Amino acid sequence: MTLARFLRARREATPPEAVGLHCTQRRRTPGLRREEVARASGISVTWYTWLEQGRPISVSPTVLDAVARALALDAGERQDMRALAGMPPDREVSPIPLEVVPSPLVVAIVEQLDPWPAWLLDPWLEVLACNRAGHHLVARLSGAAGPSDPPSTGANLLRLLCTDPSWRSAFPEWDRVLDTAVARLRAGLAGVPGGSRASRTFVERLAADSSEFARRWHGSYGGPVESRVLVAAEAVGFLRLEMVSLWTAPGRAARLVVAAPKDPATAHRLRALATAENVGA
Repeated sequence: MTLARFLRARREATPPEAVGLHCTQRRRTPGLRREEVARASGISVTWYTWLEQGRPISVSPTVLDAVARALALDAGERQDMRALAGMPPDREVSPIPLEVVPSPLVVAIVEQLDPWPAWLLDPWLEVLACNRAGHHLVARLSGAAGPSDPPSTGANLLRLLCTDPSWRSAFPEWDRVLDTAVARLRAGLAGVPGGSRASRTFVERLAADSSEFARRWHGSYGGPVESRVLVAAEAVGFLRLEMVSLWTAPGRAARLVVAAPKDPATAHRLRALATAENVGA
């Protein structure tokens, strides 16, 4: 891969939300625009465009570092970019190990959020911890009975959404939900310190297993991250939810996701779900 292709691929894979930009309208192009990267890097749009076009221009390590920050590159990707530019590795940049073991305090907070389903997810949307309601919802969407089934810890919510027929049928707006899930994955992976290799492996495996995921990941979708979710699983009943997502640490090692009810009927069903009752009533 050339430096030009690398920069374009990373720009298109970086959602505006990952670098603090809030978009109110649907964007025609995926990821960031060239002018947004140039502005964040402190260089002209023309200069950055030349970089993406592979023009024979000279670029300094300082400018390259500024572009890396604008694209929210992790340590491994910064080293990859320097290598493509023909520069020696930056010895000041060392991969920071990704800590994905949640602290007992954070787990306790998740558990106290019952009856609202809550999950602690790593950047790849794998469940690190969850409360009772969160576990029962995952189990029931997967067609399981609930409290006696294996815990949901270790399940990957994006993989389930992409490959489990029960999950697909449970979401009336499955296409939009998957669009949002992929956008959240992009945002999460954009800030993973030293996790580029693991991220590529995860994406490649899921793309091989799900053409719907591959089309979105490699395509041109660049819509907003939405929070509303409708669930219509037979064993759960109709749930109208608002998804709240918060990072639990600056390093983006774990994300707290909470499903809040948007109407009284949903609130009632969530209370029943937390106690593993017959929530379809």
